[in-house]
Amino acid sequence: MPNFGLNDEQRKVVDDVFGPILVLAPVGTGKTCVLAERVRRAIEKDIAPGRILCLTFTNRAAGEMASRVRKHYPAVASKLTVKTFHGLCARMLRMEARAVGLPRDFTIFDDADSNELLRNLFGLDEKQAKYLYFEIERAKTSSPAPGGVAFPVAGTGRRPAARTAEGSIVHQIELYQRELRKMGALDFADLVCSARAMLESSNEIRDRWQNRFDFIQVDEVQDTHASEYAILRILAERSQNIALIGDTDQTIYEWRGSEPDTILDMFRKEFAPVKEYNLAENYRATRTLLGAASAFAESLDDRRTSIRPAGSCGQGRPIGIHRSRTESEESAWIAAMIARIAEERKIPFRRMAVLGRVNKRAMVISQELERRRVPCYTVELFEFFRRQEVKDALACLRLLLRPEDRSSLVRVLLRPARGIGEAGMRSITTDGERCGLRLTDLVSPLIERDGEPFERLIREAEGGSLVVLDTETTGLSQARDEVVEIAAVRLDRGRLAETFHSFIRNAVPVGESLSIHGWSDDFLRRNGRPADEVFRELARFIGRAPVVGHNIRFDLGMIRAHAGRVGEAMAESEVSDTWAISSRLLPDLYDYRLETVCKAMGVACPPRHKAEADVAATAELLMRLLPRLKEGAMERWRICARYAAQFAPVRALLTALKLDVDRLRPAELLERALERSGLRAYYREKREERRLEHLQRLTAIFREKDDPTLAPQEALAGLLEYAALAKNVDYILDVDDKVPIITIHQAKGLEFDVVFIAGAVDGEIPSYLSERDGRLEEEKRLFYVAMTRAKQELYISSYASDESGRPKSPSRFLSAIPGRFIERI
Repeated sequence: MPNFGLNDEQRKVVDDVFGPILVLAPVGTGKTCVLAERVRRAIEKDIAPGRILCLTFTNRAAGEMASRVRKHYPAVASKLTVKTFHGLCARMLRMEARAVGLPRDFTIFDDADSNELLRNLFGLDEKQAKYLYFEIERAKTSSPAPGGVAFPVAGTGRRPAARTAEGSIVHQIELYQRELRKMGALDFADLVCSARAMLESSNEIRDRWQNRFDFIQVDEVQDTHASEYAILRILAERSQNIALIGDTDQTIYEWRGSEPDTILDMFRKEFAPVKEYNLAENYRATRTLLGAASAFAESLDDRRTSIRPAGSCGQGRPIGIHRSRTESEESAWIAAMIARIAEERKIPFRRMAVLGRVNKRAMVISQELERRRVPCYTVELFEFFRRQEVKDALACLRLLLRPEDRSSLVRVLLRPARGIGEAGMRSITTDGERCGLRLTDLVSPLIERDGEPFERLIREAEGGSLVVLDTETTGLSQARDEVVEIAAVRLDRGRLAETFHSFIRNAVPVGESLSIHGWSDDFLRRNGRPADEVFRELARFIGRAPVVGHNIRFDLGMIRAHAGRVGEAMAESEVSDTWAISSRLLPDLYDYRLETVCKAMGVACPPRHKAEADVAATAELLMRLLPRLKEGAMERWRICARYAAQFAPVRALLTALKLDVDRLRPAELLERALERSGLRAYYREKREERRLEHLQRLTAIFREKDDPTLAPQEALAGLLEYAALAKNVDYILDVDDKVPIITIHQAKGLEFDVVFIAGAVDGEIPSYLSERDGRLEEEKRLFYVAMTRAKQELYISSYASDESGRPKSPSRFLSAIPGRFIERI
């Protein structure tokens, strides 16, 4: 690769493929280009694309990097792992779900889901719930400290330790985590801390993932917190080929746990010797803007980077400084300037932005822009995947994939109203705790047939037949991976009657799954049988019996998909999951691995990932759980009889939609759900056109992001995960031609032709609380981030008195910008 188009600084970074490196790269220095070029260079140095990991801050950045590589290496780009940190952790946990006691189809709770759960659990208002979630998130992702809380995380059995000063918070966390476990859900912080705990507590899993990647690079390292770095350290410990790239002068998330200085010190020590590089040549902005930003950065106590304009940078306009008499006059000035710039310089509205320190500033300015008919939006109003109507639509789809998701069911029951009040839901939940019944059971079709969800399971175990089943596969994808081993036993009247076991000759290489189940391609070639033959025999073995397993939905989904590809149709079977049953009857366990539950129930359990052994253990576990299930049968029947009729419409809705999950593409399924659920009619009747537009936009996103190479259900699961992990920044620039009015934190990672920094007064920039708490340096870095969002023009405005008439001084930060870069207007 000739490295054409790279400057000398960039070329050195690109060419340094092997070993640990640290790159300090300010905004506009071609960081994304360098990251993509390093991937190209690594491939040319014979590093397999499938062994390359790139981590970025947002889905937008991940997509940009992947598209750059795809231009030059279209055949291998799909083999790269390019993800956000949360996306990587979700993938790791799904792959290791059986080993850490999680359902493979676990639900991801975004911050809105978590806040809603906390409000319902503890009767909090919105502000209180947000604060509690912030405390939970920060504690989970921080390094364990003396006297701190050891949070229960999947796969470790770790129990929370008492904390004297905040014992009530510990109790709240325990209850919150228990509710998440009931629903088979993880929140954002759980994704990271559970992945970290998994790697630190299991030698087998740690070795597996250490051998997974040969080349790792991480963008925006300044935003990395301790738990994320701990994962990186483990992943890179074997290869030592890791690059950390970022700009520590733009560290603005210390309040959320990022510790760049501590992390970089650990990196230098643990991966010594580390080569360090600095990118300084900036291609993004004008010489005036770069000079002003660099001069302001000199006011930082410990500046780490430098900026110099590239030869292609023009001089540009001076920074416009404006001071109004009042807040409302400041808003009017900004609105007038935006309208004038759009008209005179033909700059689209979406290429301009107003940045404020606090949400209140955005609201004040947006009202004025709307009054003057300047098209605009605030992220608080937009927050696409967090909007009520969008979450309502997604809730219906989430229930189809994970029927235990109580939060999603509550949403479906609320809009449109189904006649089931909060009091009724609380009563079902409270009474059901004693007998193993959950609110979500009321929408199961088993209620209408059997009166309660476990009646047939108990009946067949006592006087009929059950099949307990387990599989091993080449991976997690129903569309691409294959089943390589199937083991099953038939229980007649609770006793072992017949066994089934077969290896399958695979067409898909076992790849990294070899380290999980131990069956090599060569072994399967010698010992496996044709897939169609095995599936025909399995179908006869199962017959019409209910199928039981630990995390059984995954196994049956893989079997049906693989069988379909080889021309064998597997009939739908009634399913019972010992994972779900255990989580009801043994609520005090902190994970539901087969070993953990077997130990709690006195069942001997051999080492995992051998299908025959797992089936035998699961069968015995089932027989130990059944007496407890039977004890609560009459109480479950009583509750179901009382409420079943009220849930009938939702039950019918979900049953009908479930038939389409494997048949319709996600966008078509969403359209059907919107119509059949009455959600679209509900918002149409209320004449909420904006919400209807957002539902239409959601359908368009589903169509745009759908992966046609995946089976419909698998593609749907991927889209729901995408929605849960999406950040505001991923969609800020994808709306219509409107001016985004956002906070500086929300603008990180974005760039605009024209930027207005509004409310630049002491007490707001810097904020009063930050100054009071001694965080003035972080406020300086935040202002630096705001200045560097502009490519062509920057305006900074303030006001002389607030809406209460209190006098306000211009931000002290303005004095750090040399006068030669400023024009007062």
